[in-house]
Amino acid sequence: MNDEITIAVLREIRDEIRGTREEIRSTRTELGARIDATNERLGAVEGAVLELAEQQRFVVRWLKADHARGGRVEADVEDLKGRVDRIEARLGPEAT
Repeated sequence: MNDEITIAVLREIRDEIRGTREEIRSTRTELGARIDATNERLGAVEGAVLELAEQQRFVVRWLKADHARGGRVEADVEDLKGRVDRIEARLGPEAT
């Protein structure tokens, strides 16, 4: 009778170990899929950050160039607006 109980306990232990192995495999597979999805999202974020960095570099270059010109961009734009207004005034209402 002791042998039967021992065999039954060992079978239960064996079955639990098999079940645990299956759970581990399932968890490993699930984690692998989640890691892949996370890597894809991180790749997208990295691309967006790199794009923003490139835009920032462009703005910095533009601001430095504007500063080197003495900040004349706004004055130049206002001058061009005035010139366009004078041309449109000479051409009359049908030109606009």
